[in-house]
Amino acid sequence: AIQEGERIAKSHGTPTLEQLIDAVDPMAPAFMIYTSGTTGNPKGAMLSHDNLVFTSDLASRHWRFEHGNGALFSFLPLCHIAEKMQSVGVGISRRYQVSFATKFETVSIELPEVQPTLLLCVPRLWEKMMEGVEQKLASAPPARQKLARWAMSVGARRMELRYSGKNPGVLDELQYRVADRLVLSKVRHALGLGKATKLASGAAALPGHVARWFRGLGLEILEDFGQTESTGVILMTEMGIESSGTVGKPVPGIDVKLAEDGEVLTRGRHVFSGYFKDQAATEATVVDGWLHTGDLAEINDRGLWRIRGRKKEILKTSGGKMIAPLPIEERLKEAALISQVCMVGDGRKFLSALVTLSEATINDLKSRGQSDSVLVTDAAILGEVQRYVDGVNETLAGFEQIKKVAVLSREFSIVDGEMTPTLKMKRNVIETRYRDVIDQMYRE
Repeated sequence: AIQEGERIAKSHGTPTLEQLIDAVDPMAPAFMIYTSGTTGNPKGAMLSHDNLVFTSDLASRHWRFEHGNGALFSFLPLCHIAEKMQSVGVGISRRYQVSFATKFETVSIELPEVQPTLLLCVPRLWEKMMEGVEQKLASAPPARQKLARWAMSVGARRMELRYSGKNPGVLDELQYRVADRLVLSKVRHALGLGKATKLASGAAALPGHVARWFRGLGLEILEDFGQTESTGVILMTEMGIESSGTVGKPVPGIDVKLAEDGEVLTRGRHVFSGYFKDQAATEATVVDGWLHTGDLAEINDRGLWRIRGRKKEILKTSGGKMIAPLPIEERLKEAALISQVCMVGDGRKFLSALVTLSEATINDLKSRGQSDSVLVTDAAILGEVQRYVDGVNETLAGFEQIKKVAVLSREFSIVDGEMTPTLKMKRNVIETRYRDVIDQMYRE
């Protein structure tokens, strides 16, 4: 290949590198990425060279990525904007080595082999890592469990001190060194994060309890909020600032504001060129230069933005009450037993939920021959799920409470079309597939 390149370069009429660069139109479409289709039909979003260069440089400056001294592990689909920005945009501009996963199913094996310095994951995969460690801890001898819990509490306390602007004391640092040597460094290495200096989460909001759990390992996960149409960037968290449960603040260099109904609007060089062969959809999405994201947010007293969910996912009961399901679902998922939650109740008199169980619990049911039906019938498991739902309900207004729960015998999956390639729920598909289960909850 090198010899052929040299031959072409010396051929008569071959343009120089400078001529080729001059011929590139930065505003011309560079690639097209289809939206996930979680709330409607996918649309082809056209993104320019300038879009990708701008956002890649923006993210690199904001999160202070070193130049020429990093390694990436690419396993999310390159048809997703976050992975495109990381592997192509940041990979090229920061001169990072990019290792590509053989296939999604082997990520847990290959990630420890690569040990990247920068890793981007979607929230569901961070959750899976946490669940995997917790599952192993649960089956470990009591002494090892106690040591691991102590080590993670030391790591969490050290990070919390730093977030509060305080320097850990001599005793804190001494305990951390012991905890890191005995436990934390080994867990990080086993996960493939032994050399990680930057961790990032995108595509959806990272639950606060997951972020706090990783702090116990001495790891800080930064969050990026964006979408395909904004080339992956709108809001980002900052290192060393307590942001769990939020997506940070607007990134310097772009404009962001909240509409009257709480929708996130943004404009700048990161906004896409438009939808492929769909001018009407483009004009409905970009109004007077402002991209209407379709995401609802609120700003706390520290100026940090928290995503409440998609406008199209807001549930409206038959009594006219409007409920954003995402915050409630995330709270329910804090239970180790619960893996996924899909709330339903649009147009109905009360809210219900479809709940899936952790992988360890499902495997236990399979070993006991109790996972053949659509629904879990084990009384102990149903009782535990209901107790946790009741606990969350106590903190909610009456119209927000979940009145009925159906526990499914398997998780939602990409293969069955219930999840996007970045592991976000396709609510319309889930509700259609489990229509009989949902209808039964409202007949009882």
